[in-house]
Amino acid sequence: MIALDEPLSVFNIDGTKNSAGDITHTAFIAVEHKGHRERVWAEVTDLGKVPLILGWTWLHKHNPDIDWKTGEVKLTCCPNECSQLKPRPRKVRLEEEREIQAIPHIYGKIKEIGAAQTSERPLEEQVPKEFHKYLSVFSKKASERMPV
Repeated sequence: MIALDEPLSVFNIDGTKNSAGDITHTAFIAVEHKGHRERVWAEVTDLGKVPLILGWTWLHKHNPDIDWKTGEVKLTCCPNECSQLKPRPRKVRLEEEREIQAIPHIYGKIKEIGAAQTSERPLEEQVPKEFHKYLSVFSKKASERMPV
């Protein structure tokens, strides 16, 4: 995993900030589906029970055929760099599996580190000076209540 230069804010469909917080790391992971295999860069966050969300860029690049009634996905329009790959050695498959299994653990550690760094620093150090007159808006307590 590689730390991002700047965190990416994550918002829910209703516009609220995601409870998992900002995305701070990216990882190069293997994506495999019915013989299609590639390695892609993916941002690391807690998705709950969902292991991966494919973004518009990936979907646009691969243009999958999706049967919405059966849930079947066929990758028939992949770009040239995607191809039916030969089976990988067992050692490589095991390493990729370890990477995938480590993501929830690694995300938890990142979240702990981020929380520790944030809680140790005063709010005045976390908020740019030009916004200090609005410090109350940035407090944890204010963020936990609905606006009036």
